[in-house]
Amino acid sequence: MEKKIKPMNRSITIACTVIFVLLSVLLSVVTYRVFTSAMYRRYQEQMTSVLDYAQSFIDDEDMARCAETYAESEKYQETHAAFDRFVDYYKDLHYLYILKATEPGDEFRIRSVCSANTTYEKTQTPDKLLRLGDGAESWYSDTVAQMLRDIQSGTEDVFFEDPTEWGVDYTLARPLINAEGVHYGVLCVDISINEIQNTIYRNIYICIALIMGLGLLFTVLLVLWMRTYVSKPIRLLENSVTKFAASSHGQRDPDELLFQPPDIHTDNEVEALSRAVTKMTADMRDYAQGLAEAEETMRELQDSVFKDSLTRVNLEAAYVKMSQKLDRKIADNNAEFAIVIVDVNGTGAINRKYGQSMGDEYIVGACMLISSVFKHSPVYRVGGDDFAVVLQGRDYRDREALVESLRKDFEQSARRSMTKQPWQCYSAAIGMSAYQPGSDPNTKCVYTRAVAEMISAKKEMKEEKQTESIF
Repeated sequence: MEKKIKPMNRSITIACTVIFVLLSVLLSVVTYRVFTSAMYRRYQEQMTSVLDYAQSFIDDEDMARCAETYAESEKYQETHAAFDRFVDYYKDLHYLYILKATEPGDEFRIRSVCSANTTYEKTQTPDKLLRLGDGAESWYSDTVAQMLRDIQSGTEDVFFEDPTEWGVDYTLARPLINAEGVHYGVLCVDISINEIQNTIYRNIYICIALIMGLGLLFTVLLVLWMRTYVSKPIRLLENSVTKFAASSHGQRDPDELLFQPPDIHTDNEVEALSRAVTKMTADMRDYAQGLAEAEETMRELQDSVFKDSLTRVNLEAAYVKMSQKLDRKIADNNAEFAIVIVDVNGTGAINRKYGQSMGDEYIVGACMLISSVFKHSPVYRVGGDDFAVVLQGRDYRDREALVESLRKDFEQSARRSMTKQPWQCYSAAIGMSAYQPGSDPNTKCVYTRAVAEMISAKKEMKEEKQTESIF
């Protein structure tokens, strides 16, 4: 029984919808968490700044005496007035106050020391204002009262949520300590949690709406694009392939294996697939030849696997393969190439003085320098410290400039400095020879000439070194 095929349009629509929903939920959750964390950090920084500013008005010695005697001083009144002005100016603040956790035996566990009041509160509800020494424990649960006692005896600022009959406040409490080290009270600032949550939700709703709107728009556009450029062309191609399969079944005449391609102009892989299927009948006629070429390609791929384990460039066997291809081009009068031979200097000395591992590092570094210059040409390790490069195409046209660049790179690298080790100062002799039509019967001639150029360069380098050592 033939398996029922699911329509691609439906699958694409379902997949896009699921991805859209999951992405929207994920982004919404992440946005909420990140934004909530950021908002709380912002409010914490703001509340810390408020306490820093409020504490600058407090004379600890005077405020400690007032908290002990419950008698207002002139400085106390000035501080109280400053607190009042502060809450009048900053509307985001819910409360700003100083309270005291009393000693056991006191009538109240919590007493008010200095509570800021807005102008409205002072004019409209003066009878409800807290004065110095008033009991304030009715505002706090047992848990919060004990927390305030612990904060007063400590040294660190503490953030906590304080549920009251008017709602939940977010509180920052700071212990107050006079010069004698006496903990005489707690300076607090409150912000309404509702205000924080409202700000968070308002911005989160905007972000979520934006995410969902963009996600929905993206999904719709993606589905339309997929239908136009993928699912519909594939359906047309499927129909053509099905007809071809039916007509070619059991067909012995290759000329009858004709494929009628659909009219597809999508400029993507579907159109490329249609062209590939159109070429299928011709490929079948040339099957034997194609099989031989495939085997040849496979052998070439196998050869390319044999890389030098140290430098990761091609081995000498790969160069032999390349020279055979070049020889065939020479025989067909279709050759244009040059060979560069690079002999790395001083490898033996590095090995003897610093060890084999440093010698290997020296070879690898020199090879990397060669590969960085000849980026578009194959590099072959044809000896322990000898490398060959076959230049064709762009590198062949720029061969003189590239070789000169490599010489300068090696000259610059060979200069000793305090920041480089000896095995990081690379030196090499370079020779290059280009194929000469009519004069070179094979690649070996070009290679031999390049080696001769390299040897000549090596002799010059030795003579220059001896001259420098004399002077």
